[in-house]
Amino acid sequence: MKRLKAAIIGCGNIGSGYDNSLEDPYVYSHAKAYLLNPRVDLIAVCDQDPVKLKEFSRKWGSGIECFQNSGDLLTRHCPDILSICTPTSLHEKDLLRVLDTDIPYVLCEKPFVEDLERAVEISDLYRSSGKTLIVNHVLRWEPGIQKIRDYLEQRAFGPVQAVSAVYAKGLVHNGIHIVDLTIQLFGEPTDILKLSEFTEVPGDPTCSFVFFYPGFQVVFLGLQERCYSIFEYTMFLEGAKIIITDLTNRILLSKAVSHPFLDGYRYLSPEPEAIPSHQYENMALVINDIIMGILENRPGLFRCTAEDACRALNHLKLIRELECRNC
Repeated sequence: MKRLKAAIIGCGNIGSGYDNSLEDPYVYSHAKAYLLNPRVDLIAVCDQDPVKLKEFSRKWGSGIECFQNSGDLLTRHCPDILSICTPTSLHEKDLLRVLDTDIPYVLCEKPFVEDLERAVEISDLYRSSGKTLIVNHVLRWEPGIQKIRDYLEQRAFGPVQAVSAVYAKGLVHNGIHIVDLTIQLFGEPTDILKLSEFTEVPGDPTCSFVFFYPGFQVVFLGLQERCYSIFEYTMFLEGAKIIITDLTNRILLSKAVSHPFLDGYRYLSPEPEAIPSHQYENMALVINDIIMGILENRPGLFRCTAEDACRALNHLKLIRELECRNC
């Protein structure tokens, strides 16, 4: 069986720090996801901070070569896939460096570039070079979300009546996930209305806004992260309510049922059904699909290309530039 080679630039939380052992069922980092996949070898990592590299080797073993400079890693190794897990401001430098190598696949954390124009330029450069740039909008790999898409496409519970989406901690930092989820489920809106905004994260406003679709709207409410973290997404269909809650760790389906003793009265079942969510192993879902997609030539498993990510960034730009109705 052919085995691919992988490398990681950035050993912070998403690169390595969120996980501490190969034994527990949780997979929140690129490093653990690669190490658990039998069809790939993690050969090298890079981080500017020697303390993070020392911690990486302590957790995952000394057999993975460590570098403090990404240029040195890219000179020494040519992996089949490279994960870029550095802060967003550093992404562009390494994405451009990869263009001068023979590395065919890159998985970059979101947003891969904050500026839309530069994002489009880099996306075009990758496409013209024959390389594949995948962006980690992690919910695109969630089986529970794919199940919801099936329900919507099959109109299993009738058409959509309305959708509410609640998030915190900035439009780019967290709002991009909820915007990309909406585009994934319903496509691009016909119109956008911005209701309000405030700044809690410097340079990243938290906005409340509305996406308009034929027959329904999606209302996004931005809250203050200092109060609590939140990510809730509620879809009201004609015959059911579906809610993604608990920071995407639970998905609940409440069907409309006849009331047990009030004739002609329908209400949402007080005993919702759980749609299985696999966010506890979200990075395993991402890495496993990408590795399979490479080895079996199934690009559909990449799920979020640079072009997809640019669409989400474009909508963030539109929201930020809109006049605010209640500001």
